[in-house]
Amino acid sequence: MKAFGWAATSSVDSLRIEGVGERGYQVGRAWSPHGTYDSVPTPNSMYILLTIEGAGEVAHDGRVVPYEANQIVFLDGEKPSTIELHEPTARYLWRFDATVLRNPRVRERVGELIPVHQGVWSPAAGLTNGLIGATPGVGESIHAGRASEHLLAAIFDNIAPTSTASRSPTDVYRDALLVIEHHKNNPAFTAAAIGPALGVHDRTVRRAFSLLGTTARRELEQRRVDTLRALLGTRPDTTLAFAELAESAGFDSPRRARAVLRAATPPAPPAPLGGHSGS
Repeated sequence: MKAFGWAATSSVDSLRIEGVGERGYQVGRAWSPHGTYDSVPTPNSMYILLTIEGAGEVAHDGRVVPYEANQIVFLDGEKPSTIELHEPTARYLWRFDATVLRNPRVRERVGELIPVHQGVWSPAAGLTNGLIGATPGVGESIHAGRASEHLLAAIFDNIAPTSTASRSPTDVYRDALLVIEHHKNNPAFTAAAIGPALGVHDRTVRRAFSLLGTTARRELEQRRVDTLRALLGTRPDTTLAFAELAESAGFDSPRRARAVLRAATPPAPPAPLGGHSGS
């Protein structure tokens, strides 16, 4: 764990970790059913995590984002990070010092969970698996480290071929609505996860929604309110039923669901003067 730049802050009885490397780089794979891990800040370094199974949260430099399978994250090794597993998680992990990955394009995406297809990440996994099984003279070679490093740089170029600034606010807004529609019924999904899902920075999402006079959180909650109203039309409004329907609609608590529902419900129109309308 220390060689990869991480320290466990909870029980690691079931942690399985394999790796190889030398001073300046480490490559490996790990599996654990649970746990919380803090990074060990290291000057001029970069940590990379690729999740292939599981879910949890990554906190980096004051920002917390949820992760799931088929996502990669680049972390500045000089700044503190925390990984919290919410379910059994399998991942590949790398650590490079004085790396070519510490360049402006990568640094723009540091701390973001970037979606990556298996066909893109599998070469890095294959190289890592091969180095773990190789003779020490190969696996610990600095040339093997450089090969891993440049392969990850190629993967980054594939998943982030252009600057996020090149995407128009209209495109970001349209794609964000699709993400919201797909994840709205998951109580663990928040507006903070939209940027990572799209591969853009949070401020890009905020700008896209602000230009249209709204916010990502407001749009997400409106979708959940619409779903909840539809569900309430089919069930009696008892406390238990409301709690179940609120969760089905994507709210993390009945209290939050009622608050958002009240805020989204327009006030009733005033009654006509005199209580009736005349002819």
